[in-house]
Amino acid sequence: MEYTAIVLGGIKISEPVTTLTDLISGAVSIYCFLKLRAVSGQKAGNLFFSYYFLFIGIAVIYSAIIGHAFFHLFNDYWKIPGWVIGACAIFLFESAAIKYLQETFPKSRPIRVAGILPFLQLSIFVMFMISSNRSFSDVGVNSAIGMIGFVLPIIIYLFLYHKHIGYKLIIFGILLSLAPASVYNYEVTINKWFNFHDLSHVLMAICIFIMYLGVYKLFTINNKIELS
Repeated sequence: MEYTAIVLGGIKISEPVTTLTDLISGAVSIYCFLKLRAVSGQKAGNLFFSYYFLFIGIAVIYSAIIGHAFFHLFNDYWKIPGWVIGACAIFLFESAAIKYLQETFPKSRPIRVAGILPFLQLSIFVMFMISSNRSFSDVGVNSAIGMIGFVLPIIIYLFLYHKHIGYKLIIFGILLSLAPASVYNYEVTINKWFNFHDLSHVLMAICIFIMYLGVYKLFTINNKIELS
């Protein structure tokens, strides 16, 4: 693949468009966090949902700087913190989903026990990160397991049970996230200045915003903010 670079004020910036689109995705995520945190209250499930957007925003911004803009200055070891922060974001979204499920069925012992699964997944991911066989594909696999294999079935079940539009939007956002993943995996590139990285970042920002809208709806009941 052909990489692009520009020089600003004597500073070389590799993959400028990819850096910009990543920063935009990160900014969208941080914006979503700030909006949600203002209305989430102290309810555990709400906090987990809110901080997902903060962590994914930090991970994406870190990737923009270390993994793209200045990747020529850093080796692959420097990518690990961003990957782990991203995995923590997945952990938070999983934890939020299981909290909402536990609140719906508070007497279900299997559902209470299922709350340990996000911890196990995050622990396994970190073990892969400290091994010599780590790669970016581990990040994709972890995200797929977390969002498609764990969160999506829970949210679908909650939607069927509650019929809440917030769950429907989250489902749509998760399913739509298959689009940027496909763009990345199949390297759908328009030209050297707008490659598959850039397109996947734009699509990812859209998916994040749709999931934000769904989560925000969950925080509201009849257009009133639920602060409990």
